[in-house]
Amino acid sequence: MELVDLQYLCVIAGCGGLSEAARLLGLNVSSLSRRISQLEDELGFSIFERSSSGVRLTEGGKDIVRQARKVQIEIETIKAIGHRNGTGAAGEVRLGIRIPLVGEPLRGLLIAWRFVHPAVNLVISELSDNDMAGAIISRNLDAVFVQSFSLWPHADEFPIYKEQFCVAVPEGHRFGSLSTVNWLSFVKETVLVQGWDDSHSQRGFFQDLLASGARFQIHKASQLSILGLVGAGFGVAIVPCNIGELTVPGVTFYPIAEANASFHVHLAWNRQADSPAIGRFIAFMRDESRARGFI
Repeated sequence: MELVDLQYLCVIAGCGGLSEAARLLGLNVSSLSRRISQLEDELGFSIFERSSSGVRLTEGGKDIVRQARKVQIEIETIKAIGHRNGTGAAGEVRLGIRIPLVGEPLRGLLIAWRFVHPAVNLVISELSDNDMAGAIISRNLDAVFVQSFSLWPHADEFPIYKEQFCVAVPEGHRFGSLSTVNWLSFVKETVLVQGWDDSHSQRGFFQDLLASGARFQIHKASQLSILGLVGAGFGVAIVPCNIGELTVPGVTFYPIAEANASFHVHLAWNRQADSPAIGRFIAFMRDESRARGFI
């Protein structure tokens, strides 16, 4: 039995005769009749009752045709799924992040992607800088959003947008009385930063910017946990300004009035990734960020 035999059965049942079915299928009547007879021999019973007026399904034939039509529907579904995945219209993108996916412009980019490609699932992993680089190289991640100061050498990447830095401080902090906050304002402040045993790019970047009197305290924690410590009075944190769109109990955000208080967010990926969905994601983010004037 072949799948085409099921198609022949359904066409014959719909036409009620071999001649019309053969015409629709582009076959001669004898060839079509022979295929059906071979199928009946294989199944061990007659599917059709033949007469001078045409053919009629037997009771067993009705059951066969009913199942054959279900199989045809499933085959068409499989073909549609294959087409969507083959063109990148469906599938999965494993995305690594180091910055929370909140606020603009990243939120707007993801909304636009979801609107255009609703059948592509985004699976998010939040990792340290070194772990993200390793996951891209080993193809355990497909793409990552990463800060410019955390990019690894020879990465395949392009900038998506530019983000400003703000400072998160406990309510009532002295920064609230300053006309502007600049790098010199951080003298004698405890600055809370994210860091892991093999990844201290954030601390190194901020050390080059801040006054020498600033003290760093490193935590193996998420950005939200760092903000929780800020709200509890353990120190201040330098964060992307889009995080300031969140309401964090006990935390106030202030802009940093310095020309270099900014960084670029890049999209990096592995050129060996062969999924059409990944290619669509990369091209969409590049084109959309350009269209919106972010880069």
